[in-house]
Order: sequence, then structure tokens, then C-alpha cells
Amino acid sequence: VGSINTAPHSMRQEMKTMVNDFAKSQDLHGRKVGFFHFKQTALWEQVMFDSRFSLVPRGYGRTSYHLAETVAMGLVPIFVYTDQPWVPYPELFKTFGYSTTVSGLPRLLENLTAMNDSEIMARERTVAAVARSHFTHAGLMEQI
Repeated sequence: VGSINTAPHSMRQEMKTMVNDFAKSQDLHGRKVGFFHFKQTALWEQVMFDSRFSLVPRGYGRTSYHLAETVAMGLVPIFVYTDQPWVPYPELFKTFGYSTTVSGLPRLLENLTAMNDSEIMARERTVAAVARSHFTHAGLMEQI
């Protein structure tokens, strides 16, 4: 997620509280729901690869550099925003990622924990294909 303090109105702290509260309130059948930020571990890439979904909160700008990192790694992003979702290729984004406000995060987490492995793997395949076709230099030039 990056630094806990790099978003307006304590948004990331509120997001962390919601994720932790959700994890405590659910019977997750062995699944883990956690909140990690990069200063917490030097193994951030491994934490991401071990995750089914990656939180990508906005920063002080409307979007997040971490969104591009997540897509490039072929991982399913959850873009968290405060007022409007600034995601690239908005209609395409809906096919592989999720976006939500902080207040909508608990409901999205409920939906994600109910997903089966084949649904998640389909999103992972889509994001891997989109990473090459839309998020590399060559792919971006082709889109333009």
C-alpha cells in the first residue's frame, strides 16, 4: 500500500482500520485479510505475490503509482478513492480490478471473500493480458 500517511483526510488510516475490523469480524475459513504497507516489510513484492487482491489507495494525487505496479505484476487491484475513481481505461479496469470508496470497502471485502478460485483466476488472467497490451510502453503506444 505504501506509506500510511500519504493521502488526504487520514484516508489510508481509515482504510486500515476498516480492513482490520473486517478481518476480526469474519469467519474467513483460513483465509487471511491483512493490511501491509511497504515500510512494514522489506519483502513487499512477496507480500503482494502471496495476496489474491492488492489494495491500491489513492495518494495525495487522484491516482496511485502503486496501481501501475500492481497491474504490471499481474495482480488484481482494489483502487480505493475518496471522491471519484481515477483509474486508467475505466471500462476495461472493471474487467480485472475493483474500485471503491473507503466507506464501501467492507461490502467489497465481503463480496471478494465469497468469490471462488476460478473467478479470481479469471481476473488474474485478464490483468496479466491487459498489463502487456495497455500498460507497457509498446502496449500504450498501440492504444494511442
